[in-house]
Amino acid sequence: MTEDARSARLGWWALAVAWALAASVSELVRRGAAYTLGELVASRASVVTVFVCAAALGAWVASRGRAAPPWRACAWTIALGGSIAVGSFVVFVAYGDLARARVALPAASVVVGLCLGGAIASLARVAVGLVPLRAGLAGAVSAGPVALALGALIGLVMLIERGGPLRAAAGLGLPLIALAGVGAALRAGAAAGARRVLGASIVATIVIAPLLAVAETFTPVSEARTWPEAPVFAATGAAARLVVTSGRGSNQAYVDGALRFSSLDGHRRREAVAHPAMLSAPRRGRVLVLAGGDGGSAREVLRWPDVSRVVVVEPDDVVLDAGVHNPVFLEHNGAALRDARVERVRRDVFAYLADGDERFDVILLDTPEPDTPARSKLTTRAAFVRLARRLAEDGVGAVALPSPLSQRRAFSSAVSAISAAGLHALPYRVELPTSGVRGHALFAKSPLAAPRGALPPGLAWLDPDVLRAAFFLAPDERPDPRAPTNLLHAQVLPGDARQP
Repeated sequence: MTEDARSARLGWWALAVAWALAASVSELVRRGAAYTLGELVASRASVVTVFVCAAALGAWVASRGRAAPPWRACAWTIALGGSIAVGSFVVFVAYGDLARARVALPAASVVVGLCLGGAIASLARVAVGLVPLRAGLAGAVSAGPVALALGALIGLVMLIERGGPLRAAAGLGLPLIALAGVGAALRAGAAAGARRVLGASIVATIVIAPLLAVAETFTPVSEARTWPEAPVFAATGAAARLVVTSGRGSNQAYVDGALRFSSLDGHRRREAVAHPAMLSAPRRGRVLVLAGGDGGSAREVLRWPDVSRVVVVEPDDVVLDAGVHNPVFLEHNGAALRDARVERVRRDVFAYLADGDERFDVILLDTPEPDTPARSKLTTRAAFVRLARRLAEDGVGAVALPSPLSQRRAFSSAVSAISAAGLHALPYRVELPTSGVRGHALFAKSPLAAPRGALPPGLAWLDPDVLRAAFFLAPDERPDPRAPTNLLHAQVLPGDARQP
């Protein structure tokens, strides 16, 4: 291989590493902000904006001057790895204290952004210096192994991230530091700067490596101040963070900071979602439970003897796994997800509705509070159009909605979305000790009447009198026809859910 071809290949490697850094660090910052922020200090968009602006400033600083020795790119990369690992721990120390969080989150975003911009710019300068124009074709030949290495790096980052935000940060920072140290040793020569960079990589590895070991114990300690009860279990999945707490005589399950259920009134929630629809449906053989990975709705569905097939679709793997194995969840769902009639599907609900063509007699949409776009999209007109396609002609569905009392506009917007999809809606309400009045609605392709009939035995809360009262809404709780429809491209529900 000629020197030009060798330099071209090294240049393509440098550019590939720069792109991998940008993709993986940006994703880590986005997911870290989603978990630690919780809408308390600022929006995720503001944190990512600060991060991007800082990256641009770091790139400008690193691109100044004429000289660009290879060891300088290694130094920027070490700084990036260290800032990711240490900065994440600093943010977690501040997590739970509003005053400290307001300083720590932007500061960490600025430092990581500066280091990322500097690392990318310096790597790009190295690449430009190594890739002569006449060797462009030779460099392109190496695109295959570069793409393979890039995919492996991003896959490694996403795999590590499942171990938690802190372990992800340390797991990404250490390889960057090691890579920079190897680069300084092999490519930077005997320059004094290169020797200092190599020494810095060794010191940084020694300092950061223990963070991987303490991440699992540090995370629950840092979270303890943020919950009204004591955390007893925490796990991070590919799309969500699950925390189970214990206190005040009950257990609670939180998913990304939102209460999924409490053992105090979990039976009320699952009975309110499942039985009105099951009682209204003329047939109950095939039941679809969406966003029901905790298993509570599946437990109620299985009380009906004519149920032969239940499909539970849950986008959050950590919730679905807890529904099968976690003792708190098993007490909540009665091990319903282990029943032979239940099929568990780990998939985005929106995508599941779009792909298949199987129709169901009953569809239950057991959504948490739709106060974010990701949650609100399941109560848009587009979602109900897809639900209508999967609902049998005489089928009945039920959906959990915001409160018709304290969040009447949000409740009305969701009911309007059902009607805009060509379905008939019948709203009702239930009272939960942990969250107050909660809205629900039945929906079908034909007009519905309030359900009447015999309920299955063994219910702890719902009886004919409670069921009859649930379908009476006071004048100040009834859907407001003036409320805007919740649309996928113009979601009004997230904002409305935070105000009356």
